[in-house]
Amino acid sequence: MIPAVEMVFGSRLYGTATPESDTDIKGVFLPTAEEIVFGRADRTIHAGTKSDQAAKNSPDDVDRELYSLRKFLGMVLSGQTVAVEMLFAPASAYISAPKPAWKTLVENRGRLISRNTKAFLGYVRRQAAKYGIKGSRVAAAREVVDILSQAPGTQQMTAMRPLLLVASASSEHIKLIEVEAYRDGPKAEYLEVCDRKFMMSLRCDYVADSMQKIVDTYGQRALAAEKESGIDWKALSHAVRVAFQTHELLTTGELTLPRPEAHLLINIKLGQKKYVDVAKLIEKLATLVESSVPASVLPEEPDTEWAHRFDYEVHSEIVRKG
Repeated sequence: MIPAVEMVFGSRLYGTATPESDTDIKGVFLPTAEEIVFGRADRTIHAGTKSDQAAKNSPDDVDRELYSLRKFLGMVLSGQTVAVEMLFAPASAYISAPKPAWKTLVENRGRLISRNTKAFLGYVRRQAAKYGIKGSRVAAAREVVDILSQAPGTQQMTAMRPLLLVASASSEHIKLIEVEAYRDGPKAEYLEVCDRKFMMSLRCDYVADSMQKIVDTYGQRALAAEKESGIDWKALSHAVRVAFQTHELLTTGELTLPRPEAHLLINIKLGQKKYVDVAKLIEKLATLVESSVPASVLPEEPDTEWAHRFDYEVHSEIVRKG
């Protein structure tokens, strides 16, 4: 195993570390010629100083995770946040001098990223749905519960399609969509509510129960927010950070690390902001991110051909040199 790059990651890369923060290290490695020839190359190498994996990380803990070049390329081509952030890490984050292969990746990162940042977008959407205070989402869930409760529980949702179609016309969080079936089969219709998808052939009582849980959870969260209790401030700071990052990436094609809004993120992380204000910010950022996708400066798809050729050339050279 040959490390191509190792860098500090997490809060120390974002600029949001506190005295309680542990140290995360990420990297990319190249297999040896022997590992390539005999197919013994690992995909991920993970090591940490923590002996009790169930215990909370302490400031003295170091978590080290390295990805093979091939795995890393797959991660960045699919828009995974970790891989994209690694490509934009400044030289000051590197623990040691990077190998030429990593330098080539950074020089060509524009080929590897695209507006198909599903992991970024999906995370922002989930956090907005989880922490946002807008009533529109819970109202959509409640409306679906009301519609499906009109039908006998054993009946499929298809029987209530006309009413669901009417509801979808007046709510941005209720949609009837078609999804490709497995292995090129016929498309199937789904009900999508608050970013959750349900096949229309499911029973009304099952889906109504799932939607009721959303309504109930929202009520509990609203009560906790009012009391400022039981709030995961660290998760909230992550939600805000990723939203800022996603917007910057979509609109500029760049990603600034450490984050310019690090001071705000630390304040949120330490619980120094009101929950209601942070929730409003997450809602605002989620809307901003969604509106940035159509006009993004990023290409529709990454240059997979270049990535595959680069992967082949690097591995071929390792084998030639033995």
